[in-house]
Amino acid sequence: MNRIGAHLHIASGIDPLIKEIQLLNINTLQIFSGSPRTYRKTAPMNSESLKYLEKKLQEIDIYPLVIHAPYLVNLGSLREGVALKSAYTLENEIRFLELINGQYLVFHSGSSKTPLNEKRMIYYLDSLADMVPPGIQLLLENNAGGETSKISYLQNLINKVSKTDSLGICLDTCHLYAAGYDLRNNDAVNRVFEEADGMVKLIHLNDSRGTLGSGVDRHAHIGKGNIGLQGIITFLHNKSIDDLPIIIETPKDSLDSDGDNLKIIRHILGRKIVDSD
Repeated sequence: MNRIGAHLHIASGIDPLIKEIQLLNINTLQIFSGSPRTYRKTAPMNSESLKYLEKKLQEIDIYPLVIHAPYLVNLGSLREGVALKSAYTLENEIRFLELINGQYLVFHSGSSKTPLNEKRMIYYLDSLADMVPPGIQLLLENNAGGETSKISYLQNLINKVSKTDSLGICLDTCHLYAAGYDLRNNDAVNRVFEEADGMVKLIHLNDSRGTLGSGVDRHAHIGKGNIGLQGIITFLHNKSIDDLPIIIETPKDSLDSDGDNLKIIRHILGRKIVDSD
């Protein structure tokens, strides 16, 4: 059975976060540890706050707990300074994740707009994989365009790292569609998982405002974008999705947005169980 959750904000404090989790009735969670648009130099919370956050999340059975790294992270940047700051940022995020007993660190696998220095990226992935403690995995998220929008490329990249068990793939459905994977077609969904070769650990479930193959990364509400409701159903009813945690990153343009999107997903997954009986 899939665990279902959302990307929520922690800036307002831990107690408001816990209240929102309970209102949405979710059992997996993704957060930013700090600002998503700056490199991370130190832990964003003091040790007392970290212990309190860990305690509260364990009490309400949040699993897996996911941290999304800042958007600036690019281990494969052609600029060595950017790659180095990215590596330091991910190192600090790993420490943060360990302190709150989290499981996954998601980061964008390079830029969709500039070439990738693959050798440099593999070097830093190797270094980071060596420091990952047991129970934590680094998840490369597919981009909406560029080389790293191809799932086969991500799979091959991970296989070039010596400690592959510390790495995995996070699939974003909006990015997949923007990259040309037509998720409205079950054969295309099968191809995604065939290319990933068992490395998918997490789903970011988002509809797409961009058209198929457009390379446009603009998330839409579930069933309201170009993937559409039937496309989301096709994707979620694929057997490869079974037991994978699902997190929405859909627009937060009203107080009810997350709840409405989660309601649709639960209904679709409920039908999947009925149809398989």
